Amino acid sequence: MSALRPFVPVVLVLSLSAACSKDSPPVSPVTADVSSAQLAATAANGAHLVVVKTEEIDENGDGSIDTRSRNTAWHDAHGNPVKDVYEWLAPGGGVESRQTFNYEYNQHGNVIGYSIDGDAGADGTIESRTVSTAVEFDQRGNPTRGLWTWDAGADGSVDNQAEWTSEFDAKGNMIR
Repeated sequence: MSALRPFVPVVLVLSLSAACSKDSPPVSPVTADVSSAQLAATAANGAHLVVVKTEEIDENGDGSIDTRSRNTAWHDAHGNPVKDVYEWLAPGGGVESRQTFNYEYNQHGNVIGYSIDGDAGADGTIESRTVSTAVEFDQRGNPTRGLWTWDAGADGSVDNQAEWTSEFDAKGNMIR
């Protein structure tokens, strides 16, 4: 069984995207670079966007690809990601490991919770789960305090936990 690798953003070499309405079947992905403006326009039209990104990483600068990963992201009608699946691809094909992120938003569009399920062998067995939940908000609905928990065996027993805090400026931008 492979260990989960930390996700490190790197050079994007291929982007695939497909947009569909809630009531229509998904369309085949097409090669494209998806900009924030395109995402916003798609969301404004009530469509839900699925974006697939494949990355190839040269970790040591020797010109050879050391790691391949794929990220599939689902966005709601507001353009917010609601689910991200990160997969690390094996050299000979197939998936070595997978992490699935699920996000929850309040009526202001702020992330108020997320979960991360780790599937080290990409076999459907969740070996770890991380959950973050906001428990306090400022007058604008921004999450200001929350709880983070980690369940190393995904057995329902919390192995580690921490509290987090955040602050926002007058425009609603997170500053800490």
